Amino acid sequence: MNPPILSAIAVAERYLQPEGYYYVPASPFGRSLTMATRRRRTWAIIGIAAFVALDVALIAFALTPPTPSATSLPLYTAGPTTQSPNSSASAAPIASPSPTTSAPPSATVGANSRIMGLASPTEAYRATLGSCSGSDSIIETSSDSGASWQSVTPSEPEIREIEDLVVVDDSQVELLAEYGAACTTSAITTYTGGEYWEAYPDRTASFQPTQPALSSVPVPGVFAITPDGSGFTIAVFGDPSCSGLSIRTLPSATSAVGESVVGCLAGVTSPAPIALAQTGATVWLWAGDRIYISPDGGATWK
Repeated sequence: MNPPILSAIAVAERYLQPEGYYYVPASPFGRSLTMATRRRRTWAIIGIAAFVALDVALIAFALTPPTPSATSLPLYTAGPTTQSPNSSASAAPIASPSPTTSAPPSATVGANSRIMGLASPTEAYRATLGSCSGSDSIIETSSDSGASWQSVTPSEPEIREIEDLVVVDDSQVELLAEYGAACTTSAITTYTGGEYWEAYPDRTASFQPTQPALSSVPVPGVFAITPDGSGFTIAVFGDPSCSGLSIRTLPSATSAVGESVVGCLAGVTSPAPIALAQTGATVWLWAGDRIYISPDGGATWK
């Protein structure tokens, strides 16, 4: 039997035992009185014991920690507290992240690595830009619409890197370039069609560049630019309406306002170093090892 129940019975017996009561079996009257009394006492003991046992059981149940079930909430131990979402505390609410707008990808543009200028619709000078930390510039000229080219690169001054090239006529060409071992910036000019070149440091400050940096042109995919007399002609990759280079005009090299599509050069299909040059309506484009010529401002090419 459960120990708490045995204890309850013992307490009940002690409580219900009449003080000075003795059992006398010799008297029939005494025996009858004793048996009746014992029956009442027995039921009282059983009732009190049941009540005490129930009370003990309820107390034990109340003190027994519940066993967590699969659906019960977890029990939290002491530690850093986290504000409940439904709490009425005055803590500052946690702001939900605001939608972010991704910045548009920067326009892919080419890199100036070659340059070209026209003396006439059939005569041109071209050059690789070179680098003071790498290969020197190479300058060439053609008088037969680009069918053949002759090097006019001087050994003195040693032209290391070209920033700009301006063709005045078939004999005079002006450069803004770095030359010599110290890579000194200077205006350098030939008056003999490239046979002789001379550095003119005193003209450097007044040299007027004509070739804008591609990074300044606000048109995605621009790979070449050249002055056209009233504005600029540009060559652009990535135009969905053109399978090659889209030829366009711009009134300004620093604004896309007034941009106009002129034509499409389908023969150049992959981005590569490109140079443009224009005189009047004649436009030359140098891509790879080929020269493309347009007689109508870039509308048609051969």
